[in-house]
Amino acid sequence: MKKVGLIACISLFLLFFSISEAATVYNFQGKLTDKTGKAKTAKINITFRIFKTATGGTPVWTEQKEVIPDSQGRMVAKLGETTALNLAPANYYVEVQIGSEILTPRRITYLFSLAQLERLKEKYERFLRDNPAVRGAIVWQNYADDPRLYYYDADWTPEMKNGLFSYLLIYETGGTYPYSGPPEPQAGSTTHDTVLSPRDSWQLYLANIAFSLYVEVNRLTAWSITTYSPEQLAPLFDNREIFGMWGTQIFFHEATAWNPKFCYDFLIARSLIKREPRETIKAFTGWTRKYIVHQYTGGGFDSREYYSYNGAPPVDRILTPRWPGRFNNWESQIHGCMGTTALFKAVLRSVNIPVIEAGFGRDDYYHSRCIFLISPVSIGVIHSDVLHTANPFGVYYVDTGQLFLTKADLESSYSNPPLTPEQALHNYGRWTDLLKYYYPSDTYVVQRTYELEGHEEGRLLRELTTVSPTPGSYAGYLTVEEANNLIRRIDAIIAYRGGPAEYRRAVAEYQRVLYSTPP
Repeated sequence: MKKVGLIACISLFLLFFSISEAATVYNFQGKLTDKTGKAKTAKINITFRIFKTATGGTPVWTEQKEVIPDSQGRMVAKLGETTALNLAPANYYVEVQIGSEILTPRRITYLFSLAQLERLKEKYERFLRDNPAVRGAIVWQNYADDPRLYYYDADWTPEMKNGLFSYLLIYETGGTYPYSGPPEPQAGSTTHDTVLSPRDSWQLYLANIAFSLYVEVNRLTAWSITTYSPEQLAPLFDNREIFGMWGTQIFFHEATAWNPKFCYDFLIARSLIKREPRETIKAFTGWTRKYIVHQYTGGGFDSREYYSYNGAPPVDRILTPRWPGRFNNWESQIHGCMGTTALFKAVLRSVNIPVIEAGFGRDDYYHSRCIFLISPVSIGVIHSDVLHTANPFGVYYVDTGQLFLTKADLESSYSNPPLTPEQALHNYGRWTDLLKYYYPSDTYVVQRTYELEGHEEGRLLRELTTVSPTPGSYAGYLTVEEANNLIRRIDAIIAYRGGPAEYRRAVAEYQRVLYSTPP
């Protein structure tokens, strides 16, 4: 039997398309290919059936369509044009037959009524009418080289708005999310970037902004976007902030944020949504510092193999740590500071906390940092690597609250401009060492236990006071006096714990319990 595929067998994208007084019409989109992946462009007859069950049963609706794909095999079929789709709102299963071949499995989708849609449209249109700043923040650009911007009020067509309402209806009714997994990476994708097709970029934009509206209108957080400034609203509603854009490409950079509801459900399940944005940021940071680790650059880390995806790591897979990690712990590896920033942007956007990326350093030594645009004072971190733990003996033991500075302080003392790259990197290194000065890192304490037993005496003092030739390294920024003070404090800690060997045993046991706890 000859096999015909629809984007890796079938890509079902069933969304509200248009309505009439008599019935609802749904838009089925797919891509027809042969078994080699070559686009099928000839006219073809397809039979669509809708069932109440995933397998077996009798169809409750059937329609045959004659479809003419475009030059790339893409096709659209309007279901309900010939045979009215007057089904009660519920989850259904769609079966597709091409010729004599029935494609499996059936795809689940939610069908809704005209009355449901009209009530929902009124609910959200009223909110947008009452909040012109939010309405004005909804902006779409096709790609970077296209200068035209599509503003919700002036430029969105009824069809574009209906696409937004279809996602809102899915969230409101618990209907089936159209994507069962991350989008198919397009040509040009790398382990750092997921290049999106025009359809996927538009649909995932709608999915993200619809979820922001859903969270706000249903008051799922204690804070409200109705008080946000244009700067705060842009990361939530402007696709130039949600995606990376270059030339004619739209892409997810460092993390593929394909399902905002997964992120929200993740935060809810772990009680990480608090009474205010700052506490929510700190709570999520507590989780990432335990389970997210910097990629092992020396170990040949390949995120495509690690996450089974040929693009930037999908956010849902990052948030699902595996066992065992390198240190016999639960962990998810990530692309350093840039991957961490992308993760925070995606996850916190699901609860309407706007996050933007800022950078510092030199072209040959560039770092990423998160800026959290919250009220009354925006905050950020010097380097997003402090939001995860590079290994079990790293900065994790520093109190989470000490990691955050005001946006103004970051811009004046740790950014270039106004500072030179070298000044910004030096201040960053000094800040990191001072954190470990006030919160003695187990890295330093464990190293000192070996010195007290006669191994490599003086090494810790040298590391604390000798600036590494690597710019922006974590060590070497304390004065000799500060370093000696720190070593005296470390010696007191070791003595209190019963000596070098007992301290190392206690740390190992603490690590075993801490990092073996399932996420």
